[in-house]
Amino acid sequence: MPKVKIHSWSGFLRYQFKKPILDWRGVPELFMETVYLALNDLLAVAATGFSTRVRSSPSESTAVFKIPGGESSIRLQNDGLSVELVNGVPSDRQLAEQIITRVDSGFRELVQRQSLATISFRGYRHLEFPAQSSVDEYLAALGSPVRLKSDSLQIGSIEPGIKFRATGKQSLWAVDCQVERSYAVTGVFVNIDARILQPETYRSLESRMGIIGEIVDSCDKSLDLAVHRPEDHD
Repeated sequence: MPKVKIHSWSGFLRYQFKKPILDWRGVPELFMETVYLALNDLLAVAATGFSTRVRSSPSESTAVFKIPGGESSIRLQNDGLSVELVNGVPSDRQLAEQIITRVDSGFRELVQRQSLATISFRGYRHLEFPAQSSVDEYLAALGSPVRLKSDSLQIGSIEPGIKFRATGKQSLWAVDCQVERSYAVTGVFVNIDARILQPETYRSLESRMGIIGEIVDSCDKSLDLAVHRPEDHD
């Protein structure tokens, strides 16, 4: 099992509402006040970070807060609330957890009122191997490349890789996982798209993050990856 380090990561968490917000009056103001109270002492929230779009159709209305320093954002739409954290490094993990915890707490009343249909998590990690030969050996062992058949195309090579889907018992959750070679660093990209299909089973943030963490760990084990994290001891 190769020991790899996280070079960079991005994450997307979305609460999909069961009941959409049909009346948008006062919602942008509520969003801005909630984000400010939840995150100001953590991120120094400025008015310039907010943008709202109110349309006659609630489905086209949205309120967004751009997190300082990049493309990360918090977004409220009529059908869901999402947090997107982009281009993080391993040391950003604690800040990311604080942001998610505070957003979940700040919008808890709204989320409970609208009820949850599903919870989605998409994780994108750029994992670094110790050497190029390690990547070659890992991908070769992971799966055989598909034989592309053609009467006219001249095939140079096909990279080995893997993609799989798993579903939890009683359809509590589902996950799609994919790994492919990285050409930016000596390593691979791992994409995990997890969905909690029965969110009423996981009512607290701790239980939601717990099951998502278990799903990610299970995918890593299935991919035969030992991912080193900053809190790990060498």
